[in-house]
Amino acid sequence: MRAMRAMRAVRAARAAADQARAQGQRRLSAAQREPFLARYRALLAAGLAANPPPHQHRRPGQRGRLA
Repeated sequence: MRAMRAMRAVRAARAAADQARAQGQRRLSAAQREPFLARYRALLAAGLAANPPPHQHRRPGQRGRLA
């Protein structure tokens, strides 16, 4: 579900950028970009909160892959 929301957010941002380019702009203004960035950051934070990275610690001198 979260991945689908992230994809929709990216697609909406791309559609807005495409529309801006069609109107002769090189990029979205900061005011136009901010809602997309805020939405994407919120989705990333929710994903990381639901799936935190594992706590892996290296012992001193340990090399290679962590198990």
